[in-house]
Amino acid sequence: VGLYSAGTGFFFLRNQNRAPTAVFSATSMPSGGVFLNASESEDPEEKSLTFEWWDASLTPVKKVGEGIVFTYSPPAAGMRQMYLVVKDATLTTTSATKTVCSTGPGVTCP
Repeated sequence: VGLYSAGTGFFFLRNQNRAPTAVFSATSMPSGGVFLNASESEDPEEKSLTFEWWDASLTPVKKVGEGIVFTYSPPAAGMRQMYLVVKDATLTTTSATKTVCSTGPGVTCP
């Protein structure tokens, strides 16, 4: 449903698509993996979403997984810079980058 006013030259589209939110949490696992959870992400119109996990610590930056939850096994223990990309049918939102920790030899995560 839209509204057009010839006098002012504007359109108001009440049912326009809005971008989804991209929110995630990360939990270090004793096995060295990192459990990533995007279940708090949402779409204002409640449309179906896709989820991509990216490791910004890699050169070049690389997509490392998909899904609303994902267990990432990084190539090395330590701190990783991760972000999430959430997409609805037409719009994409990227989360802020978060530092996550992967346990391993000589590395203990908080």
